[in-house]
Amino acid sequence: MRGSTRRAFRSNAVAAAGVLAVGAAGYGVWQLLDGPDPQVIASGDAVAGDFTCAEASSAPADFPDGLLPEGAIAARLCAHGTETVTADVVPLDALTSRAADLVELVNGARRVGNGERSCNADAGPRWTMALQYPDGSVRSLAGEAYGCQDVTLGDAQVQGVGRTVVELFVDRLTAQRQGETPPADVPADPVACDAIDAGAAVMPWTDRSHLAAVALCWSTTPGAPFASVPLTPEQTEGVLADLTANLRDLPLRTRDYTCPSWSQVRITGRNAWGDPVTVGSDCREFSVDDVEHWVPSAPTLELLLDLSGQRMLPPPTP
Repeated sequence: MRGSTRRAFRSNAVAAAGVLAVGAAGYGVWQLLDGPDPQVIASGDAVAGDFTCAEASSAPADFPDGLLPEGAIAARLCAHGTETVTADVVPLDALTSRAADLVELVNGARRVGNGERSCNADAGPRWTMALQYPDGSVRSLAGEAYGCQDVTLGDAQVQGVGRTVVELFVDRLTAQRQGETPPADVPADPVACDAIDAGAAVMPWTDRSHLAAVALCWSTTPGAPFASVPLTPEQTEGVLADLTANLRDLPLRTRDYTCPSWSQVRITGRNAWGDPVTVGSDCREFSVDDVEHWVPSAPTLELLLDLSGQRMLPPPTP
Protein backbone atom coordinates (compact mmCIF):
# COMPACT_ATOMS: atom_id res chain seq x y z
CA MET A 1 0.00 0.00 0.00
CA ARG A 2 1.41 3.25 -1.04
CA GLY A 3 1.76 6.11 1.44
CA SER A 4 -0.69 8.30 -0.46
CA THR A 5 -3.54 6.14 0.81
CA ARG A 6 -2.45 6.11 4.45
CA ARG A 7 -4.33 9.21 5.54
CA ALA A 8 -7.55 7.88 4.03
CA PHE A 9 -7.42 4.54 5.77
CA ARG A 10 -6.46 6.07 9.11
CA SER A 11 -9.77 7.93 9.13
CA ASN A 12 -11.94 5.43 7.27
CA ALA A 13 -10.84 1.98 8.36
CA VAL A 14 -12.43 2.19 11.81
CA ALA A 15 -15.85 2.40 10.22
CA ALA A 16 -15.17 -0.35 7.73
CA ALA A 17 -16.04 -3.20 10.08
CA GLY A 18 -19.41 -1.72 10.92
CA VAL A 19 -21.06 -0.73 7.66
CA LEU A 20 -19.61 -1.53 4.26
CA ALA A 21 -21.43 0.07 1.36
CA VAL A 22 -20.53 -1.40 -2.01
CA GLY A 23 -22.19 0.18 -5.02
CA ALA A 24 -23.87 -2.33 -7.26
CA ALA A 25 -24.09 0.02 -10.24
CA GLY A 26 -21.69 -0.93 -13.00
CA TYR A 27 -20.65 -4.23 -11.43
CA GLY A 28 -23.17 -6.53 -13.05
CA VAL A 29 -25.37 -8.79 -10.93
CA TRP A 30 -24.53 -9.22 -7.25
CA GLN A 31 -25.44 -12.23 -5.13
CA LEU A 32 -26.20 -11.67 -1.49
CA LEU A 33 -24.94 -14.20 1.00
CA ASP A 34 -27.46 -16.77 2.08
CA GLY A 35 -27.50 -20.39 3.10
CA PRO A 36 -25.67 -21.96 6.07
CA ASP A 37 -23.86 -19.89 8.63
CA PRO A 38 -20.06 -20.08 8.48
CA GLN A 39 -18.27 -22.77 10.41
CA VAL A 40 -17.33 -21.66 13.94
CA ILE A 41 -13.96 -22.78 15.30
CA ALA A 42 -14.23 -22.12 19.02
CA SER A 43 -12.25 -24.84 20.78
CA GLY A 44 -8.55 -25.38 21.29
CA ASP A 45 -5.64 -23.94 23.23
CA ALA A 46 -3.58 -22.27 20.51
CA VAL A 47 -1.57 -19.21 21.59
CA ALA A 48 -2.72 -16.18 19.62
CA GLY A 49 0.01 -15.07 17.25
CA ASP A 50 2.08 -18.24 17.62
CA PHE A 51 2.08 -19.15 13.93
CA THR A 52 3.94 -18.20 10.79
CA CYS A 53 3.03 -17.16 7.28
CA ALA A 54 4.69 -20.36 6.05
CA GLU A 55 1.91 -22.32 7.73
CA ALA A 56 -0.66 -20.30 5.80
CA SER A 57 1.00 -21.00 2.46
CA SER A 58 0.24 -24.71 2.87
CA ALA A 59 -3.19 -24.28 4.46
CA PRO A 60 -6.07 -26.00 2.65
CA ALA A 61 -8.44 -23.77 0.69
CA ASP A 62 -11.39 -24.97 2.76
CA PHE A 63 -14.11 -22.32 2.70
CA PRO A 64 -17.58 -23.89 2.73
CA ASP A 65 -20.05 -21.63 0.89
CA GLY A 66 -17.24 -19.12 0.30
CA LEU A 67 -17.13 -18.00 3.94
CA LEU A 68 -14.29 -17.66 6.42
CA PRO A 69 -14.72 -19.69 9.62
CA GLU A 70 -15.67 -17.58 12.61
CA GLY A 71 -13.65 -17.48 15.81
CA ALA A 72 -10.31 -16.16 14.47
CA ILE A 73 -7.90 -15.26 17.28
CA ALA A 74 -5.01 -13.73 15.30
CA ALA A 75 -4.02 -12.51 11.85
CA ARG A 76 -0.79 -11.86 9.97
CA LEU A 77 -0.25 -9.86 6.82
CA CYS A 78 2.09 -12.14 4.89
CA ALA A 79 2.86 -10.44 1.60
CA HIS A 80 2.08 -7.12 -0.05
CA GLY A 81 3.10 -6.15 -3.55
CA THR A 82 3.11 -7.20 -7.18
CA GLU A 83 6.82 -7.82 -7.43
CA THR A 84 9.38 -9.61 -5.28
CA VAL A 85 9.82 -7.30 -2.31
CA THR A 86 11.84 -7.21 0.87
CA ALA A 87 10.13 -9.40 3.45
CA ASP A 88 9.88 -6.69 6.07
CA VAL A 89 7.53 -4.38 4.18
CA VAL A 90 4.82 -6.27 6.09
CA PRO A 91 4.67 -6.00 9.91
CA LEU A 92 6.61 -8.56 11.88
CA ASP A 93 3.99 -8.79 14.65
CA ALA A 94 0.59 -10.46 14.46
CA LEU A 95 -2.78 -8.89 15.16
CA THR A 96 -4.02 -10.67 18.28
CA SER A 97 -6.93 -8.41 19.21
CA ARG A 98 -10.15 -8.02 17.23
CA ALA A 99 -9.02 -10.33 14.44
CA ALA A 100 -12.65 -11.40 14.24
CA ASP A 101 -13.43 -7.98 12.74
CA LEU A 102 -11.61 -9.07 9.58
CA VAL A 103 -13.77 -12.19 9.30
CA GLU A 104 -16.91 -10.13 9.84
CA LEU A 105 -15.89 -7.68 7.12
CA VAL A 106 -15.18 -10.38 4.52
CA ASN A 107 -18.17 -12.56 5.35
CA GLY A 108 -20.51 -9.59 5.40
CA ALA A 109 -19.56 -8.41 1.92
CA ARG A 110 -21.33 -9.38 -1.25
CA ARG A 111 -20.06 -12.11 -3.56
CA VAL A 112 -19.54 -11.58 -7.26
CA GLY A 113 -22.68 -12.41 -9.23
CA ASN A 114 -23.08 -13.86 -12.68
CA GLY A 115 -23.07 -10.56 -14.58
CA GLU A 116 -20.09 -9.13 -16.36
CA ARG A 117 -17.75 -6.98 -14.32
CA SER A 118 -17.04 -3.50 -15.56
CA CYS A 119 -14.24 -2.56 -13.15
CA ASN A 120 -10.68 -2.17 -14.38
CA ALA A 121 -8.27 -5.07 -14.10
CA ASP A 122 -6.10 -5.02 -11.01
CA ALA A 123 -3.02 -2.84 -11.45
CA GLY A 124 -1.86 -2.49 -7.85
CA PRO A 125 -0.31 -4.50 -5.05
CA ARG A 126 -1.66 -7.90 -4.18
CA TRP A 127 -1.65 -9.14 -0.62
CA THR A 128 -2.00 -12.37 1.32
CA MET A 129 -3.17 -12.71 4.90
CA ALA A 130 -3.27 -15.60 7.37
CA LEU A 131 -5.89 -16.16 10.06
CA GLN A 132 -5.25 -18.34 13.11
CA TYR A 133 -7.99 -20.21 15.01
CA PRO A 134 -8.26 -21.63 18.56
CA ASP A 135 -7.58 -25.20 17.43
CA GLY A 136 -4.29 -24.10 15.87
CA SER A 137 -5.53 -24.29 12.29
CA VAL A 138 -4.70 -21.52 9.83
CA ARG A 139 -6.62 -20.17 6.85
CA SER A 140 -5.21 -17.93 4.16
CA LEU A 141 -6.85 -15.41 1.87
CA ALA A 142 -5.56 -13.18 -0.90
CA GLY A 143 -6.70 -9.86 -2.25
CA GLU A 144 -6.07 -6.98 -4.61
CA ALA A 145 -5.57 -3.39 -3.50
CA TYR A 146 -6.80 -1.74 -6.70
CA GLY A 147 -8.86 -2.55 -9.76
CA CYS A 148 -11.63 -4.98 -8.88
CA GLN A 149 -10.32 -5.31 -5.30
CA ASP A 150 -11.27 -8.98 -5.14
CA VAL A 151 -10.70 -11.15 -2.10
CA THR A 152 -10.25 -14.82 -2.97
CA LEU A 153 -11.53 -17.59 -0.70
CA GLY A 154 -10.83 -20.82 -2.49
CA ASP A 155 -13.16 -20.79 -5.49
CA ALA A 156 -15.19 -17.84 -4.18
CA GLN A 157 -14.60 -14.20 -5.12
CA VAL A 158 -15.53 -11.36 -2.78
CA GLN A 159 -15.46 -8.13 -4.75
CA GLY A 160 -14.85 -4.58 -3.59
CA VAL A 161 -13.17 -5.09 -0.19
CA GLY A 162 -9.56 -5.94 -1.07
CA ARG A 163 -8.17 -2.59 0.05
CA THR A 164 -10.55 -2.24 2.98
CA VAL A 165 -9.44 -5.53 4.56
CA VAL A 166 -5.80 -4.37 4.67
CA GLU A 167 -6.83 -0.92 5.92
CA LEU A 168 -8.80 -2.50 8.74
CA PHE A 169 -5.87 -4.78 9.63
CA VAL A 170 -3.51 -1.77 9.77
CA ASP A 171 -5.98 0.20 11.88
CA ARG A 172 -6.43 -2.64 14.40
CA LEU A 173 -2.68 -3.39 14.60
CA THR A 174 -1.85 0.31 15.06
CA ALA A 175 -4.30 0.47 17.99
CA GLN A 176 -2.94 -2.78 19.44
CA ARG A 177 0.62 -1.48 19.40
CA GLN A 178 -0.37 1.55 21.45
CA GLY A 179 -0.99 -0.71 24.43
CA GLU A 180 2.05 -2.95 24.00
CA THR A 181 5.81 -2.75 24.45
CA PRO A 182 7.80 -3.13 21.23
CA PRO A 183 9.73 -6.40 20.98
CA ALA A 184 13.40 -6.46 21.89
CA ASP A 185 14.42 -8.67 18.97
CA VAL A 186 13.59 -6.46 15.98
CA PRO A 187 16.12 -6.57 13.12
CA ALA A 188 19.17 -4.41 13.76
CA ASP A 189 20.40 -4.39 10.17
CA PRO A 190 20.08 -1.17 8.18
CA VAL A 191 17.30 -0.77 5.65
CA ALA A 192 18.64 -0.95 2.11
CA CYS A 193 18.82 2.38 0.33
CA ASP A 194 16.69 1.02 -2.51
CA ALA A 195 14.10 -0.56 -0.20
CA ILE A 196 11.45 1.97 -1.17
CA ASP A 197 11.79 0.83 -4.78
CA ALA A 198 10.92 -2.73 -3.77
CA GLY A 199 7.93 -1.80 -1.65
CA ALA A 200 7.04 0.75 1.01
CA ALA A 201 6.26 -0.46 4.53
CA VAL A 202 2.58 -1.20 5.09
CA MET A 203 2.44 0.23 8.61
CA PRO A 204 2.48 4.01 9.07
CA TRP A 205 5.37 5.66 10.90
CA THR A 206 3.53 6.89 13.99
CA ASP A 207 6.36 7.61 16.46
CA ARG A 208 8.59 10.23 14.85
CA SER A 209 10.83 10.42 17.93
CA HIS A 210 12.45 7.02 17.37
CA LEU A 211 14.40 5.47 14.52
CA ALA A 212 17.14 2.84 14.64
CA ALA A 213 19.80 1.67 12.17
CA VAL A 214 19.58 5.02 10.39
CA ALA A 215 21.49 5.81 7.19
CA LEU A 216 21.67 8.70 4.76
CA CYS A 217 21.53 7.54 1.13
CA TRP A 218 22.08 9.64 -1.97
CA SER A 219 22.63 9.37 -5.70
CA THR A 220 23.92 12.13 -7.95
CA THR A 221 22.84 10.49 -11.21
CA PRO A 222 19.33 9.18 -11.95
CA GLY A 223 19.37 5.39 -11.92
CA ALA A 224 22.86 5.16 -10.41
CA PRO A 225 23.49 3.06 -7.28
CA PHE A 226 23.12 4.82 -3.95
CA ALA A 227 26.00 5.81 -1.74
CA SER A 228 25.30 5.76 1.98
CA VAL A 229 26.67 6.71 5.37
CA PRO A 230 25.28 5.71 8.80
CA LEU A 231 23.97 8.38 11.15
CA THR A 232 25.18 8.36 14.73
CA PRO A 233 22.58 8.30 17.53
CA GLU A 234 23.26 11.99 18.16
CA GLN A 235 22.83 12.87 14.50
CA THR A 236 19.65 10.77 14.34
CA GLU A 237 18.19 12.52 17.37
CA GLY A 238 18.84 15.93 15.82
CA VAL A 239 17.40 14.97 12.44
CA LEU A 240 14.22 13.51 14.00
CA ALA A 241 13.73 16.57 16.19
CA ASP A 242 14.08 18.80 13.14
CA LEU A 243 11.69 16.63 11.13
CA THR A 244 9.04 16.71 13.84
CA ALA A 245 9.34 20.50 14.20
CA ASN A 246 9.13 21.19 10.47
CA LEU A 247 6.49 18.77 9.15
CA ARG A 248 3.88 20.39 6.92
CA ASP A 249 0.79 19.20 5.11
CA LEU A 250 1.58 20.99 1.87
CA PRO A 251 4.75 21.22 -0.23
CA LEU A 252 6.61 24.52 -0.12
CA ARG A 253 8.51 24.56 -3.42
CA THR A 254 8.55 27.82 -5.31
CA ARG A 255 10.06 28.94 -8.58
CA ASP A 256 13.35 29.92 -6.97
CA TYR A 257 13.60 26.86 -4.70
CA THR A 258 17.26 25.86 -4.42
CA CYS A 259 18.21 22.18 -4.47
CA PRO A 260 21.31 20.20 -3.53
CA SER A 261 23.30 18.53 -6.28
CA TRP A 262 21.93 15.06 -5.53
CA SER A 263 19.33 13.56 -7.85
CA GLN A 264 17.84 11.50 -5.03
CA VAL A 265 18.36 11.43 -1.28
CA ARG A 266 16.84 9.20 1.38
CA ILE A 267 17.00 8.67 5.11
CA THR A 268 16.28 5.06 6.00
CA GLY A 269 15.85 3.29 9.31
CA ARG A 270 13.59 1.08 11.39
CA ASN A 271 10.91 2.04 13.86
CA ALA A 272 10.56 0.40 17.26
CA TRP A 273 8.53 -2.47 15.75
CA GLY A 274 11.07 -3.29 13.06
CA ASP A 275 9.12 -1.75 10.19
CA PRO A 276 11.35 -0.07 7.59
CA VAL A 277 11.01 3.70 7.36
CA THR A 278 12.15 5.77 4.39
CA VAL A 279 11.83 9.51 3.86
CA GLY A 280 13.20 10.76 0.60
CA SER A 281 13.34 13.45 -2.03
CA ASP A 282 14.96 14.48 -5.29
CA CYS A 283 15.52 17.97 -3.93
CA ARG A 284 15.58 19.63 -0.52
CA GLU A 285 12.03 18.82 0.54
CA PHE A 286 11.40 15.32 1.91
CA SER A 287 8.16 13.34 1.73
CA VAL A 288 7.00 11.46 4.83
CA ASP A 289 4.49 8.64 4.13
CA ASP A 290 3.71 10.53 0.91
CA VAL A 291 1.27 12.73 2.83
CA GLU A 292 3.49 15.13 4.82
CA HIS A 293 6.44 17.27 3.83
CA TRP A 294 9.65 18.14 5.64
CA VAL A 295 12.03 20.95 4.71
CA PRO A 296 15.15 20.58 6.88
CA SER A 297 16.31 23.63 8.80
CA ALA A 298 19.56 25.24 7.70
CA PRO A 299 21.75 23.42 10.29
CA THR A 300 20.20 20.03 9.48
CA LEU A 301 20.49 20.58 5.74
CA GLU A 302 24.13 21.56 6.25
CA LEU A 303 24.69 18.29 8.13
CA LEU A 304 23.11 16.23 5.33
CA LEU A 305 25.13 18.06 2.69
CA ASP A 306 28.34 17.57 4.65
CA LEU A 307 27.68 13.84 5.20
CA SER A 308 26.95 13.29 1.51
CA GLY A 309 29.67 15.60 0.22
CA GLN A 310 27.15 17.56 -1.83
CA ARG A 311 26.48 21.26 -2.33
CA MET A 312 23.57 23.56 -3.04
CA LEU A 313 22.75 24.37 -6.65
CA PRO A 314 22.00 27.97 -7.62
CA PRO A 315 18.36 28.92 -8.16
CA PRO A 316 17.12 28.27 -11.69
CA THR A 317 17.38 31.22 -14.05
CA PRO A 318 14.22 32.50 -15.74
